[in-house]
Amino acid sequence: MPLGFAPLKSFNISLLSFAMGDKVEVLVAAGNRLGECPIWDDRRNMLVWIDCPGQKFWQYDAATKESKSYDLPGVPGSFALTEKDGVYLLAMDNAFHRWSEVEGFLGEPIVVPEAELNDGCVDKQGRFVCGGLQVDISCTDSKIYRIDSAGKLETLIEGISCTNGIGFSVDGQTMYFTDSRWDPPRLASVDYTRWDHHPAASGPAPPAASTISVDSPHISTVFTWPSSTGMDSQGKKVFPLGFVDGLCVDSQGGVWVAAYGGGRLVRVLEGAEVASAPLPIPHPTRACLGGPDLCTLFVTNASVHRKVDSPHAGAVHAVTVSVPGLPERRFGS
Repeated sequence: MPLGFAPLKSFNISLLSFAMGDKVEVLVAAGNRLGECPIWDDRRNMLVWIDCPGQKFWQYDAATKESKSYDLPGVPGSFALTEKDGVYLLAMDNAFHRWSEVEGFLGEPIVVPEAELNDGCVDKQGRFVCGGLQVDISCTDSKIYRIDSAGKLETLIEGISCTNGIGFSVDGQTMYFTDSRWDPPRLASVDYTRWDHHPAASGPAPPAASTISVDSPHISTVFTWPSSTGMDSQGKKVFPLGFVDGLCVDSQGGVWVAAYGGGRLVRVLEGAEVASAPLPIPHPTRACLGGPDLCTLFVTNASVHRKVDSPHAGAVHAVTVSVPGLPERRFGS
């Protein structure tokens, strides 16, 4: 959810199909202000996502083809499935909440002082990794956090302005992430095992690595896109790609990155951009792979920068691709 940026003045909406798949279709005309965090729930055959400023939680039942939304009392940034169907971990405002679609909020929230929580993803061990954002685009005081099912909260990375695109490699040992305000835009990675607690051969286990800065040599650049080309009339940067937003990882290790303002998804594999998928909407926010065979890309997008030639802004789109995704990991599993 990049804040404080200008959309591109032009974008290509004439190419409505992926070279490797079928035509892009509107799945749900949700009219989201800023749809985010699509997740495929394979146990319920359901797509779930949020509308951040709209303060709603959405569900689409693939069997009945019906959708519905629930009102939330705050601004959600991301969420995770849990081991209990219909119960989710919400990152909302500055706290983590357990929320049930039937019972509402469960237990006490875990508050993260001075944080506004944004994008997040569950790791292979069932912990939720979530980063913050700053409304002030010049501020880099946000952090990337990790919370487990016991409520233990850790800080992994500091020096962030607008966390986005958190995801994990197929083996779970590499974490990908972006900051939507980086110039030039780039996809970063870090050896995620550095924060694991490794058993010692004898005696007590050594502590896991501590918090690192986003400028740490432990963080690598996977891919870099072109720098900003100038400023618009409002003094905001304009990028050829758009701004790097959310991502998902497929079963080959390919990383699908949403280009917010660029009207497309790009797939990065082994350090190279191997596919660029034009979309009929200019502001995609994040994609996930789902459906019965995990070969459908579901894409959320924003209508906050609605254009007269993008009538489906705020809808959820779907397109079939050839490489399947991975089942969504669940918090606490």
